[in-house]
Amino acid sequence: MAEIKMATVIPIGDSVFRDSLSYFTMRDIEPGSLVFVPIRKKRIPAILVSTQLIKDVKTELKRSDFELKKIEKASEERFFSKEFMEAAEEAADYFGANLGQILSSYVPNNLFKGYEKNLHKIKTKKKEPPAEETTAERKHTVELVQAPLEDRIAFYKSLIRENFARKSSVFLCLPTMHEVNIFADNLKRGIEDYALVLRPEDSPKKLISASQTIKERAHPLLVIGTPVFACFLDNSFETVIVEKESSPAHKTIFRPFIDSRIFLEKLARKLSLRLIFGDTVLRLETIHKKETDEYSPSLLFKYRLISRTMPRLLDVKKDKNNFDTRAISSELLELLEGAIEAKKNTVLLTTKKGLSGATICGDCKTIVSCKNCGSTTTLHRKENSNVFYCHKCGTGQSASVLCNKCRSWNLRPVGFGTERVEDEVRSLFPNANVIRMDGESVKTHKQGKEMMSNFEENKGSVIVGTEMALFYLTKPVENIAIISTDSLFFIPDFKINERIFNYLVNAKLMAENNFVIQTRCADHPVFEKIVRGDALQFYKEEILLRKNFSYPPFKLFIKITGEGKEDVVAKEFDELAVFLKKWNPDKFRSATNLQGGKARMNLLIKVNPLNWPEKPTGSDDPEKMSLPEILKILPPRFAVKVDAESLL
Repeated sequence: MAEIKMATVIPIGDSVFRDSLSYFTMRDIEPGSLVFVPIRKKRIPAILVSTQLIKDVKTELKRSDFELKKIEKASEERFFSKEFMEAAEEAADYFGANLGQILSSYVPNNLFKGYEKNLHKIKTKKKEPPAEETTAERKHTVELVQAPLEDRIAFYKSLIRENFARKSSVFLCLPTMHEVNIFADNLKRGIEDYALVLRPEDSPKKLISASQTIKERAHPLLVIGTPVFACFLDNSFETVIVEKESSPAHKTIFRPFIDSRIFLEKLARKLSLRLIFGDTVLRLETIHKKETDEYSPSLLFKYRLISRTMPRLLDVKKDKNNFDTRAISSELLELLEGAIEAKKNTVLLTTKKGLSGATICGDCKTIVSCKNCGSTTTLHRKENSNVFYCHKCGTGQSASVLCNKCRSWNLRPVGFGTERVEDEVRSLFPNANVIRMDGESVKTHKQGKEMMSNFEENKGSVIVGTEMALFYLTKPVENIAIISTDSLFFIPDFKINERIFNYLVNAKLMAENNFVIQTRCADHPVFEKIVRGDALQFYKEEILLRKNFSYPPFKLFIKITGEGKEDVVAKEFDELAVFLKKWNPDKFRSATNLQGGKARMNLLIKVNPLNWPEKPTGSDDPEKMSLPEILKILPPRFAVKVDAESLL
């Protein structure tokens, strides 16, 4: 008769705040196997760490104040590779998170459902090792590609052919499914039988099938997906490409706030993979690593991003048209009239969907913010009335609100959203083919492609859109105009200049005849670099500012955030600041007047990135613990963001 064993498991889930839990089983389960365990009336996946005979731990069990529950299901094979688990453990220390939270970020939930339904018992062939070289002989490198999109696509196609010739697979990682679809359309042509496009919403059966296909490795594959599919990486891959490297979407917006670029670099090092970061303009932190010889370029590194046309900067403060009430200046109106008459296509870009990007109080200049999360709201048209809508948390509120600070009715829209620009273009050119492309009008990839086909086939058309519209452009368009980016300059974010530069340079490179920027801030130095396409000078000036102010990459920001009743949360953060005084935290409030009279408080700790993460002490005494160990044991009401990209 089988003996009863106590099993230690790592629960997998973003809302699980324990590194390990104990259960009992009568089965012989190998360490590393996937099991399913009950937690709070739910069954969740977990990784088995070890087992002990119950008779050997009777004393400890008698002293415990909980009852052991039974492991409900278990697989018969190791679920994660040794390298994957090691990378996850390092990432847990880096981000101050529990191991189970890290694991949950890199496995699609439907894959767990497939295993739970026993779909994993499909017969698999024994995987053959790479034909020409073993993992031990390969060398991990980190390389960079900074070039226009068409140059990167051509380079990736060549790279895929080279890897296939060496019988090794390639994983192309993109931050969002929208970009996965765009790149898949470009890269899988001609190799459709050997390209796997993975989507988190794929059925459990389809994901299990994809997993088996990768494991069997009858032919090298191009695997395209988001970071959640990092669990599929193994020794049959030789190259990992992280595209759109500058996109903030590589960071999870919910707990445990992980940066996939950092995790994939750790995993690539463990698997001895070639890791390539690519974008039109890479992040300043990444370029800095090239300048300090930590990373190397894969091909000619382009600092001068030359467009097909000479950009024009329109200072709308001098415009005879009333730019306070009109989105389109006199000069842009003339360009648009000529384009429609000559059957030339035009793209008009703005930074926000809706009617206006922000709304301010005309009396005290306070921005109308979300009552739930404190983010800037956007004015939208909804049936018979307008509403303020938060794009961060989804909360809506009536447009007839008063100013939070001075209770004034004098609220004024600032900037021009896509709906407002669309209305103006339609009123000026009622017979033109006007298409709006933003997060509200484009719900699926198919819908976006159909809109772009309509635009390209009907000459003289006008697209009014957000940055999303750029992703669907398959070829240069005659005219591109930036309606306004001025509202972005007022966001108190140390990365805002970099984001504006990247956005406008990407737009400029897609313009064939005319590229126009409307602005009230024509003397802002960032526009000079955008017009010249001078990424090197922009980098030099921006990195100097970062150094002078001790911003990343010279310091690593660790931000701890909490919300609650103002007096309660203020007291909590006073105590937390004292507890963490060894690391010299700065305490500040980032939002008040949140829903329910709550306030948001923050602690900011700056550490040397070369010394992070601190080595664990293994002590149970909080006063002797390292900072990563302390971050892991903070109550769930504190949100911890390591390498925070914003101080808001």
